[in-house]
Amino acid sequence: MPARIANPLKQHLIHYFNRKRYYEYHFGRRPITPAHEQYIRQAAISYGWQIPIKFNDYIEDYLW
Repeated sequence: MPARIANPLKQHLIHYFNRKRYYEYHFGRRPITPAHEQYIRQAAISYGWQIPIKFNDYIEDYLW
């Protein structure tokens, strides 16, 4: 992703999630919910990124 898109997108996501949560998602310490994945995809499109974004992992878990 070119810096002209990546930098403003990163600032937007930090503002939306907050800095701590953004970096937890970025470094994989916290899984991203499907709703947040969709939000990130839409934000990237709004900043001009046309290639579909793929996320690295899929985790299936239970709510106890």
